[in-house]
Amino acid sequence: MSIIPNLILLIKFSVILIYVSSCTKKNVKIFDHNHNREQIIVTSICKKTDASHFVVKNQKVILKRKNGNQIKLQHFKSVISDGYYFCSNQKRNSLILD
Repeated sequence: MSIIPNLILLIKFSVILIYVSSCTKKNVKIFDHNHNREQIIVTSICKKTDASHFVVKNQKVILKRKNGNQIKLQHFKSVISDGYYFCSNQKRNSLILD
């Protein structure tokens, strides 16, 4: 008689342990960020555009004009991640770019 309740308790404990351990395992994503490659690409874009900043969205570079409009560089596909990038040490001779 005493074996059956212990066996049921052991089975319940095993099921709970399997359920809890399966829920706590998270998908581990390996973050492999190559900062040097990204910095080279950002520097290249800054040198080619003479802008103070630019945005990358869906691999397209978007520049801001002084009048508030945007210029999408359709021909320039970027491999850097989406985001807002600043250009430093620019001569800023552009008459139309912000």
